[in-house]
Amino acid sequence: MPPAEEIRESFREVETPSLVYDFDGLDRTITILRRDMSTVENSRLNLALKATHTPGVLRHLADAGLGADVASMGEYQLARQAGFAVVTATGPSFTAAEFRRLAKEGTIVDASSVDQLGAFLDGREGADVGLRVRVPLPDSIDDRYTTFGTHSRFGVDPTSTRVGDLIDRTGARVRRLHTHTGQMTPAHLVYKTRYLLAVARHFEHVDSIDLGGGFFSLYLSRPAAVAAWDQIGRDVASFREETGRMIEVIAEPGGALLAAHGYLVTTVTAVEPEHPGFRSPVVGVDASAWNLAPWHKPRAVPISSGAGEPAPTLIVGNTLYENDFFGTDTRGRRRAFPLPEMSVGDRIVFTASGAYTMTNARMFNRIPLPSQYAWTSAGGARAL
Repeated sequence: MPPAEEIRESFREVETPSLVYDFDGLDRTITILRRDMSTVENSRLNLALKATHTPGVLRHLADAGLGADVASMGEYQLARQAGFAVVTATGPSFTAAEFRRLAKEGTIVDASSVDQLGAFLDGREGADVGLRVRVPLPDSIDDRYTTFGTHSRFGVDPTSTRVGDLIDRTGARVRRLHTHTGQMTPAHLVYKTRYLLAVARHFEHVDSIDLGGGFFSLYLSRPAAVAAWDQIGRDVASFREETGRMIEVIAEPGGALLAAHGYLVTTVTAVEPEHPGFRSPVVGVDASAWNLAPWHKPRAVPISSGAGEPAPTLIVGNTLYENDFFGTDTRGRRRAFPLPEMSVGDRIVFTASGAYTMTNARMFNRIPLPSQYAWTSAGGARAL
């Protein structure tokens, strides 16, 4: 969404390129998500830490009471340094030695494969462990809004004999069930919850289920998302009544929590009004899509007024790479942005930059990464 007028003023003041995070907007999103999940008894909102590694942003989220889900020991250290009181962990990078270390510090790791589970439990009688579960979504709901369901490369089949034999042989206690299907609809959310609750009936020590993220598709319709949370609340209550066990329900959005509240501020460095090959204006800026935005589908908002009616314009980054175009999709298709006539020195802001921009960042051509700022209505922009 385009930036509010009160934050636009800060885009004229900060150095470029820079990322500006709207902490007020981020807090509003946290409040909304918690309100929507409040009908689920014992629910918790975590951050998928892969979405941001910026210490100032992490501290803000930790202070807001979120937990963190981490995919490596590097992310684990970031989470602890930021002050997250609750940390969950899953990912193929975790080794048996790291599993033992995290166990000593009270963090359970969810195994992403059967072999990783075996490595975790080797010589560890009675260890607490989590399982990342690959949920076989039925064809009736496995649609274009699902990024990864049955075809996810991560996770185990909790009904497999290999998993059962490992658990039985080592006396391990499965404490958490964790799944992630990429982007999900309300129907996916309800189905995943019911699937994990069914598995939890088999593993008597499970006291937590983690439903992952994927909230962009989930919140295409907020009323539908709220209805799904309400249904999950009823399903979890039924599980407690039937089993006498309290289950914690975790959700861990990353992109949907942060993306809309970050802005990449750039300055125009070159303008070609009519490129002979592309047959459109080409505008160069002082940041790189290739270095910063490989997954990015932003809007481009001119901060200077510009001249004339908006026209389809290609925006290119500042690396020496031919395909450094903003808005290029994963298949290499370029996107033109509606912009008025731009001049060198004008500023363009790219929306939806609050997640993955820095965690995916590379330094092709050794071009420095952007400066980062936090913005609040009370204090304006401050460097992070």
